[in-house]
Amino acid sequence: MLIALLALALQTAPTPAPATPPAPVVEPAADDEAEFFAMFDTNKDGSIGKAEFDAMSVKIDAEAAKQDPSQKGQAAAGLATAFALMDQNKDGRITREEFRTIVKAGQ
Repeated sequence: MLIALLALALQTAPTPAPATPPAPVVEPAADDEAEFFAMFDTNKDGSIGKAEFDAMSVKIDAEAAKQDPSQKGQAAAGLATAFALMDQNKDGRITREEFRTIVKAGQ
């Protein structure tokens, strides 16, 4: 799931030219969705707030930069865009339903 989320982040991140084709985003299985929420929903309230999402974005960006230092900041930028896309009702929280909707739309 982390790979799919990172792929989504990199797809939505502003990329410098020349851009490489983004990795495909696949629909997560129910177990992957539960893993996503367990990882991001640190206060376990059933939704992911912006602060929770931002904290995990920093960690994901650091991991991506370890793999490829030229990507530093790219995952974080993409994840910021991903949050805005997933928070469809703009209440500052991502529900599981909002997450499912945006992932299915990306297929």
